[in-house]
Amino acid sequence: MLRTLLAAAGDGTTYDDAVGRMLAELGARGEEEEAAAAAGRVHAALLGLSLVCAASSAPQLGLLVRRAPQILAALVEAACVVAPAMPTAAAADTARALSLQALTVLSTNDQVKLQPSDGAALLLAAGSVCAHLELRTAPPRAALPSAHAFGASYFLLVALLRQRGRLVHSAAPLLLAAVRGLLHAVAHAPPAAPPAEHDGSLPLECVRNLRRLLELLAAHKKALVRHCSYVLADLLSVCRERPLPAAAQRELLPGIHAVLGICTEVEVQAVHAASDAARQRVLKDLLESYERSFKYQGKA
Repeated sequence: MLRTLLAAAGDGTTYDDAVGRMLAELGARGEEEEAAAAAGRVHAALLGLSLVCAASSAPQLGLLVRRAPQILAALVEAACVVAPAMPTAAAADTARALSLQALTVLSTNDQVKLQPSDGAALLLAAGSVCAHLELRTAPPRAALPSAHAFGASYFLLVALLRQRGRLVHSAAPLLLAAVRGLLHAVAHAPPAAPPAEHDGSLPLECVRNLRRLLELLAAHKKALVRHCSYVLADLLSVCRERPLPAAAQRELLPGIHAVLGICTEVEVQAVHAASDAARQRVLKDLLESYERSFKYQGKA
């Protein structure tokens, strides 16, 4: 499939046919006994679509622009519907990661015009990696994302915040749901050194990326301020119920400070009023830390 795509790069008709076959592969539903082979074909189709989404030459770009809505829909379905139906957790994790990588390439191709409604679909896909995780219920190890899938979700969210801000603002609750999922993943899979392949642990780099993502939200304060109280409440819950190892907590702390910087007194008071005594103490400690080390950073 990939060979056909690469060989057809200079032939518009053959190239279009190859793209059509990859899209058809994502929509196919094989028999149970063919599940393992079908997973491999889906992974190959997703890799091929990443190449298609990176098109820059005029003929390939014209095809991409024409097929962009169809490709976007197929990739979102792959992340949210096809991946969970994979025969193994590892195959599902790989399918999600490849889907999100292709969506990242698509969303960063500035020659492709996305519609305002596409923001919700992209954020739904980004959140699919961790949407099933709840903080109070420990998931089985197989249900936790790998570092590969975690990173794919992170990079898609960063790309959208940096290059497609208007799409993100129109679906802010889905953005914060995706951020919440990544936070829950870190809480359930505290960093291990070194982490084993898909054993439920995540490297410290994942916490670092989560911190960067929280800091990036601050650049969108005007659009997100009324929603960030939910992120702050989740951060308090993690600090209280599933505290991270010391190194991970130090890495995440600047991100927590960034969220506090987004919130006005109204949001902070709302979170305080909705918290129990233990969480109120955590909030008090974080506010004191924020006042000491973050609030006046860079101000004369």
